[in-house]
Amino acid sequence: MYIDGMSDKAIAAQLTRDGIPCPSAHDAARNPHRKKTAWQAGAVRAILINPRYTGYEIWNKQRKEEHLYDVDDVTLGHRTRMTHNPADQWVWSNDAAHEAIVTTQLFDSVKKIRQQRARMPQRLERPGRQPQGQRAYALRGRVRCETCGRKMQPATIRNTVYYRCEFKEQEQSLHPGMDHPRTVYLREDAVCRALDRWIAKAFAPDRLAATLTALAQASAAANAAETPTPEQTQARKTVKECERRLARYQAALEAGADPAVVTQWINEAQADKEAARKKLATPPAATRKKETPLSADQIREITERLGDIAQRVQAVDAEKKSPLYEALGITISYEHADRAATVRSRTLPTYRYNECPRGDLNPHAR
Repeated sequence: MYIDGMSDKAIAAQLTRDGIPCPSAHDAARNPHRKKTAWQAGAVRAILINPRYTGYEIWNKQRKEEHLYDVDDVTLGHRTRMTHNPADQWVWSNDAAHEAIVTTQLFDSVKKIRQQRARMPQRLERPGRQPQGQRAYALRGRVRCETCGRKMQPATIRNTVYYRCEFKEQEQSLHPGMDHPRTVYLREDAVCRALDRWIAKAFAPDRLAATLTALAQASAAANAAETPTPEQTQARKTVKECERRLARYQAALEAGADPAVVTQWINEAQADKEAARKKLATPPAATRKKETPLSADQIREITERLGDIAQRVQAVDAEKKSPLYEALGITISYEHADRAATVRSRTLPTYRYNECPRGDLNPHAR
């Protein structure tokens, strides 16, 4: 189908119409969290580019790279990222590990076609249009369609930001019988104005005292909390990653991979794991200097200098407003039939004062 010119989406739609079970429906026990009523373009793509369908086992498709947290302060350590290796660096098993579904010739033909399609010239952007990925959206990832439960995607239409939920043919098969419009739109500015007024209510005269007390308690709690250093966090991630690598290498050895190559990988993983454990056992050379927590009077002085909180928040750019909504744990559900957006807030642990005035009501859960 792909060689005949069909795209991933077209193939997914055709398979769904033909009644062929998608991977999550075929193996429901391993995919309890996935929809099982339709094929997705991502599943088709994953199948087309997976060389294991040729019957051979493949290793070394990714490599680990170390990147500095901050190039200006190397004492913060490194973070590990997995990067895909070129196809010519993959390690193929000498013999077929299982029964082949497609021939290597057919797989190579599909691979060449994908490369040719990827090199096809893309459509030109309209003059004056901002390149995709550079625009900041204040509510990106926080708006869901109440009807289907999916996240609404941001888009700029005639210099106005909208969040939309498109219900195409493929989605209709995922949600049979659902009364969903072809496209649902929600304007960002309308939601942000109401949201900013709601946030400003916390600093209204009748609520100001309670808000200042809560902010002071949160500042003291955040200052007293012991947070791991970047080196310790990275070391824990490295230990877990090394354990996963060792499990994969053991499986590769049992599948018939070259013992010399796999042994070298295992030695490298064990060395990385041991080095990470030593970092965890070694106390940090210097602890971070903690700032003095703000008192209620200091916070009151800051809020008085800011003036009208609602106007201040509304005047802030989207890229600066997004961290505020993230800290407040803002999520929005939009019901298109009622034209109503329901806003919920669940603050991050750093900003929450975890103490019940009536004591621990559930001590056995500790």
